[in-house]
This record gives sequence, C-alpha cells and structure tokens, in this order.
Amino acid sequence: MPEWVLLRPAWLLALPPLAWLVWRLYRGGTTGSPWHRWIDRRLVRHVVADPAAGRRPRLALATALAALAAVTALTGPAWERAPQPLFRGDSALVIVLDLSRSMDVEDVAPSRVARARLKLADLLARRPADQLGLVVYTANAFTVAPLTADTATLTLLLPALSSAIMPSQGSHPSLGLEKAAELLDQAGLRRGELLLVTDSAGGPETRELVIRLAARGLVTSVLAVGTAEGGPIPLADGSLLRDRQGRIVMPTLDEAALRRLAAAGEGRFARLSADDSDLDHLLAPLEGRAPRAAIEAEGRGPWRCPRRRCRGARCRLAGPGPVAGAGAPAAGAAGVPARGADGGGRGGAHPRPGRTAGHGACRGDRAGRHAGTRMAGRGGLS
Repeated sequence: MPEWVLLRPAWLLALPPLAWLVWRLYRGGTTGSPWHRWIDRRLVRHVVADPAAGRRPRLALATALAALAAVTALTGPAWERAPQPLFRGDSALVIVLDLSRSMDVEDVAPSRVARARLKLADLLARRPADQLGLVVYTANAFTVAPLTADTATLTLLLPALSSAIMPSQGSHPSLGLEKAAELLDQAGLRRGELLLVTDSAGGPETRELVIRLAARGLVTSVLAVGTAEGGPIPLADGSLLRDRQGRIVMPTLDEAALRRLAAAGEGRFARLSADDSDLDHLLAPLEGRAPRAAIEAEGRGPWRCPRRRCRGARCRLAGPGPVAGAGAPAAGAAGVPARGADGGGRGGAHPRPGRTAGHGACRGDRAGRHAGTRMAGRGGLS
C-alpha cells in the first residue's frame, strides 16, 4: 500500500510559531485595549466596544488554514515512489574482459587489448537496447559496470581499459566469470550469457566453473584474441617481459583449449577478425535452441509415455528433462552428431558423462518408471 513521504519535513518546525501568531491574532481584540488591565476579564467584552470582535474568529481561522496549507506545500508531500523494474528482459549479457599483460602482445595490431576494445565497441553498437554488464580480471576480478541498458556510457569506459590500471597481474578467467555470474544473480535473472574475451583458457577450474554455470542456465561463449605464433610482451620502459631464466615471454593463443571451454559452457566460439564475421556468429539467433536449464524447467512434471505399450499410463520422469521421443533428440545421441561450440558440425562439443539415460521398461506398477533423456541444449548470445 502506498504511503505519504515528505521531501522537506524540516518545514514542520514552522507550525508552532504560526500557531502562536494565530492565537495572538484571535486574542488581539481583548488584550489591545488598556481597559482590560482595570476591568475584569469576564466583563471586558460587555464594557469595551470592539467593532472587529465578530470578524476576528473568522480571520484567525482563515489565517490558520492558509498557514497550514503553506507549510504543507513547503514540506513537499509526495507518494512513496513505486519500485521500478531495473531490467526489462529475463536475460542479459555480461562481458568478461582479460586485462592481463599477455593482452598487450602486438601480434594483432595495434595490440590484443586495443583490438578487443574496438570489437567490444562494435558489439555495444549492435545491441543498444540490451542489458549489458562489464567485468575485467587479472589475478582479481572487478566490476566496471553493472547490468545497464546505457550502452553509450559503457562505450565511453572502454578506452580506459588496459593492463596498466589493474592493481595485480595474473590471469584467472574463473574469477571474472564468477564475478559476472554474481551480477546476474543480484539482478535475479535465471538466464544469461557470458562473453569471455581472452587469449587464455585458464586452468581446469575454469572448465569446471563454466559447466556449473551452464547447468544454471548461464551460457559462456568465447571471443579469442591473438595468434598461434604469439609475440613478446612490451613493458612501459620499452623493454620486453622476461621470465626468471631471462627468456623473453611469448604468449600464444591456444585456440583448441578455448574452443573446448566454449563447448563446456554450451556457448559459441569465435576468433577475433577484422570484419564482423565473429560478431555475426556470436550474436546469431539460436533458431529455437535454449539453454539446458530452461529446457529442463519446461520438462518438469508428469508426461505420458510415448511408448504404446504403456497404454496411456502416466509415467513421471526420473530426471528433470523431457521424455525421450517427446521432443528433439539429444545432442550426441545415437545417430545424431554432436555440434561444435562454434555452431558447425565439427564435433567440437564433448558430451558430458551421464547426460543421456535410456528408457526403462514401463510395466504399470511402481517400478514401471523410466528415465527420460536429457536434452543437451546449448545456448548462445541471443
């Protein structure tokens, strides 16, 4: 239920002085004459003539109402502001940008991080009305911008992003992805997409994390920056970064590892290109595909078994996915080739163990339940 609020409640302090003035105005007729000092108060109104005595109560009442209205207006009464929805859609995109020193390599001119900034500016221009967030990471992760539809402000922040602004060095993509997932959780979104812009896939913990995020409906896609040949890392003084043995560090792009990471996150993979082909692939419509968590949520509940010998008996699914045969066949099932993380048919997706379960025999009794085949739906950046 809405409530009144006062924008300037300090004006209420003017009420006591105004009340005293109104009282003085009302009592002014009997105290203004010098005869009241000598005549009893109960007799003064009968002895001393006061032409304005009849009008004084009405004048005091009008003054009191005017003062009350003026003070009420000065306090700024307003209805309590109704909470406004912060996000228009049920899905959002969080960009996770790597700002480690390896992104300063100049194997793609002018540098990896500079090309990544330009590509992100193109991405923001193509999604002006979407809810977007931005996270950067090295050895720690930081939120540059929470989820917002103000892509113009995000674009203005991009030129300042470099490895020099980070307080620590390192490369831990898992920390950036965790921070991005926190932004989506704080917004109360059950679905979302994460775009990892990096030249390194990180360790095994990153792959395990994207698998867990995909199970929650958060799809992780990868935009790889760099070349397989790599290059040295320039420092601020003009020298090149060397390891403890004095050798020049040459970070290279492990494209195969990044493809596997995108496949594990049920997203798409693209390598940064000079044209818009990478964004065209990452932002392409899903053509009916949805994140696995959304498919599983729609598949919960009792279903009628597609087998005729059940004769209409209702079977409850053992898992949260739809009954095999009731929908599309699962990716990686017999006769259905697994699609790669980049949307092609190269088999880049590695099916997770235990994703497919066969039908059990439906016998009509309590044991006559069968496990449904989970659909391994993979999402992308819709």
